[in-house]
Amino acid sequence: MVTLSCVTLLISWWLVLICSRATVKKIGATIDPSCHRYQLKMTSTDIVPGAIIGGGRIGSYLYESNGGKDLLLSSRSQTLPPNGAGPIYICTRNNDLAAIIESTPLERREDLVFLQNGILTEFLETKGLSENTQALIYFAVSKKGEKPIDGKTDLNPEGLTAATGKWANDLSLRLRSGGLSCHVYDKEKFEIAMLEKHIWICAFMAVGSKYKCTVGEVEANHNQEVRAVIAELTHSAATRCKLSFPPGVEDRLCAYARSVSHFPTALKEFEWRNGWFMEHTLERMKVLQPDPSPLHTELIMSAEGNLFFQAKKAFAAKMDAISERARKNYEISQEIKAYEQYQRAKQGIKTTPVVLDPNSLYSPTAARFTQRQLQQQQQQSQQQ
Repeated sequence: MVTLSCVTLLISWWLVLICSRATVKKIGATIDPSCHRYQLKMTSTDIVPGAIIGGGRIGSYLYESNGGKDLLLSSRSQTLPPNGAGPIYICTRNNDLAAIIESTPLERREDLVFLQNGILTEFLETKGLSENTQALIYFAVSKKGEKPIDGKTDLNPEGLTAATGKWANDLSLRLRSGGLSCHVYDKEKFEIAMLEKHIWICAFMAVGSKYKCTVGEVEANHNQEVRAVIAELTHSAATRCKLSFPPGVEDRLCAYARSVSHFPTALKEFEWRNGWFMEHTLERMKVLQPDPSPLHTELIMSAEGNLFFQAKKAFAAKMDAISERARKNYEISQEIKAYEQYQRAKQGIKTTPVVLDPNSLYSPTAARFTQRQLQQQQQQSQQQ
């Protein structure tokens, strides 16, 4: 009798287990084998509508691939609504990040998703966003509206794009729904993958800028040189971040270069990319330690290409252009305000005159209406 009861109990337990597994498969959950009991880890199968900041190639692709269900902010003048929900994908240049974070409501900042190249770790820590979702985008969109090219290589046919954090699964669903690959990593594995991509950009852009050629030409014609630079930067990153890379970094990065052989090379966003390694070099030299990446340093500082100077000069020129646009916009806005006040003064409406500071960097050098002229107009209107 006891034996029969035990058999019945075992059969019942087995049926419950089979049904549980079927339910798990049906609702798209996973079973955590590390638990003594089966525990469901829910993984949503629906893409969560959110917001996309940036209307460039990547931003437009994410927006269109989700059927236009997200809020697209393609202009700097557009801002997030106060009561929103869902992921906020930032598809802009690195230098726009600080302003975007500041304009985002505090309660929404945990939803920011960073898709930029370069090392964002220290920057995000200073903003209190070190746990935010980050992604490594290995697919490429040549032109807005064109089908993206997935970052699959002969050594990594499963693809290289990856994400980590709160909205990593959502990004993976978005990309996989469009036929692209996207892995979801824990933070430790993501850091290694992030550094590998960073090494790829810095090595191939430096060598390519030296020879003024494409990524594919660097891999084909300057293979030994770029492999030597990759090995140095791998050592530098491992030393700085106190971690180790899986074997075969040079092979993996050269394989990726072959898959995007048409990419041009240029030293962009220097302070986020090659500057990260130069900073480590300077830190080591301060304490009389050897340079961990002398070939990279030589490439950047060489008198022949003067790449360091060119990169910093390009960055300074960009900042000057932004400053000039800001100055012109300020002049226009001040003249508009002055004209509006002039019109109000003509109608007898009391206004506070515009104060034009001639010593200010952004003050108009020749405003149409000065403070004194406005006061005279007001006095005349009062006398009438």
